[in-house]
Amino acid sequence: MRNVFITGATGFLGSYLLKRILDDGDTRPIVLARGKKTGSAAERVKNIAKYFYGGNYATALKRIRVVEGEVDKEFLGIDNAIRKPLIKEVDEIYHSAAIAEFRIPLDRIRRSNVIGTENVLKFAMECKASGHMKKLNHISTTFVAGKKSGVFYEKDLDVGQKFNNTYEQSKFEAEILVHKYMKKGLTAAIFRPSILTGDYVAGRTSNFKMLYQPLRFFVRELFDAIPADRSTCFNMIPVDFTAEAICAITKENESIGGTYHIANTRIMPLGSFIDVASDFFGFKKPEFVPLKDFSMNTLTTVQKNLIEPYIPYFNYKTIFDSVNTMDMLEEKGFQCPIVDTDFLVKLFKFCDETGFMKRKKRYVTAG
Repeated sequence: MRNVFITGATGFLGSYLLKRILDDGDTRPIVLARGKKTGSAAERVKNIAKYFYGGNYATALKRIRVVEGEVDKEFLGIDNAIRKPLIKEVDEIYHSAAIAEFRIPLDRIRRSNVIGTENVLKFAMECKASGHMKKLNHISTTFVAGKKSGVFYEKDLDVGQKFNNTYEQSKFEAEILVHKYMKKGLTAAIFRPSILTGDYVAGRTSNFKMLYQPLRFFVRELFDAIPADRSTCFNMIPVDFTAEAICAITKENESIGGTYHIANTRIMPLGSFIDVASDFFGFKKPEFVPLKDFSMNTLTTVQKNLIEPYIPYFNYKTIFDSVNTMDMLEEKGFQCPIVDTDFLVKLFKFCDETGFMKRKKRYVTAG
């Protein structure tokens, strides 16, 4: 049995990575998790098992070892009596823990996304020196590209770009650290997903952030006009496909030292996304006004605070090249999921059924 250490397993993508690793019969997941007011570390992991396996969750849970700790603490906050034998057992690490929000002050988000990453890297070096750890898989984001225009390649990192928010900057700084430790002898691979959505099968999500937040503003008709370009490309990738793709690539020896864009080659324009959403939920579409012509003075203070973090993504022009990644995945029989009206309806139905966003009229499929 391979012992796979996972951070961020109670998060969105991390939970799907945990499921995918559990579904491999030859792995034993070791999950780093912290207790919260909502439950202990073990309870939070149990809830993830229930989410995926329903009444059969207990069988899956028996395979999971929960280690209480936090990435932003020295030695990951793991009790020394547990950490010392643990570093001799770990075969592989998936580092998925991160704060994925746009409004967090830089010093605070750095504690989790940068210092937290360095703590994981130090732990990985201990595992490598004391045991038989083969590789660390670092989960980043395509948006380390920041404000870089044109094509951003998998080999690119520091191209002199500026950033739209502290999240992008912190993930960029974390990648710089991974490369620093690779030069020290750590074996690693970096994965950069684009905009994560609910799963491809049923549109389910456990995280109504990022894509879902601005959509909620539109459903509630909070804006008559937005500073946006209809042709802006939304590079959406279902979370289940992302986890499958990452785990498939990690099994290849050639993945060592590589960076992989888990991005969709089938991109939907922002305008088309809003059209389908408006048809489904029954809201009045906001007017799209070119950013250079839009006056923020027409918005209330509340409206400004709501929309400002998303304006860069309503006008995003960077293209994420993923030729190498897709070539590798196609050899394994993977194809990029089709992001079309049918898929969006799955996402929207789940939002409606859970009450996160309610539609105002019954959706009728074309034809």
